[in-house]
Amino acid sequence: MLESGYHEEIDALSRLLQDVIATGADGVELVARGGPESEGTRDRMRQFIERAGSVQRVVAPHHVSVVEQLSPLPFEAWKIDPPLLTHLPLLESVAADGRPIFLGVGGCTLRELEEALCRLPADVVILHTLGMAGGLADVADVAYLSALRRYGRTVGYADRSTDTGPALIAVALGAAVVEKPLTFERLVRTPGHRSSLLPHEFLAFVRHVRRIEQVLAGDGARDPLPDELDAIERERVSIVAARRISRGTPIQRDMLTLRAPGVGLPPRFLGFLEGRRASYDIPEGAFLTFGLID
Repeated sequence: MLESGYHEEIDALSRLLQDVIATGADGVELVARGGPESEGTRDRMRQFIERAGSVQRVVAPHHVSVVEQLSPLPFEAWKIDPPLLTHLPLLESVAADGRPIFLGVGGCTLRELEEALCRLPADVVILHTLGMAGGLADVADVAYLSALRRYGRTVGYADRSTDTGPALIAVALGAAVVEKPLTFERLVRTPGHRSSLLPHEFLAFVRHVRRIEQVLAGDGARDPLPDELDAIERERVSIVAARRISRGTPIQRDMLTLRAPGVGLPPRFLGFLEGRRASYDIPEGAFLTFGLID
């Protein structure tokens, strides 16, 4: 997340934007805090958008006037920050624009959320959002994602913390979107900077997210892997003759035992073998196969 309200030079912010692109992140949020008095907002955001390359550009307006200023620009989606969830004129303004919307949900009641959803299109993405800095282990409650699914929308997770654990857990729980803030450095800056990830930390975070996505990409059905098959053959047990069994002898349970490796009949055939006759003399310790019995 980058804010257009920062005082750094546009070239410096653009370098940070390039760092985001280099991580393989899917998108960048550009926060537009300007109001009616901010004539430079559109030009500043236009420069950000032009330099964002192929990543999805998400604009977070804080005023209806900003929506009017920025709507002609080429970006992909709007973001409503949590404090603005009850700003119904703003919601109606971005909904009328027709672009996809990410709705930050934090510090609100379910009634307020439902009122907001009534004014937004059905494909809005709901982001479970935590705005505090520091550790999140005691308050993140990523399980809240499941509760948000009751509204039939895509859900995601966002926080402002250097703690990446809750966001990664959210991905594992099915969050379709995760958002983390990014900064040049944490010292001598605002609390927002101190709770943001540095570029190398953000890169590591994205890599962890991609790894989780890869792990979750299966369809729930799988066959044993080659290495697993080797281990199965070595470590699984087979039915073995516990003593010598002469040809024609009816096989009894006490004539059999189990032993690794798994090269003979598996244990599920113990009942099947009882009462059947040996087709050949079977020496003690031999692995039983169908070819040795009538």
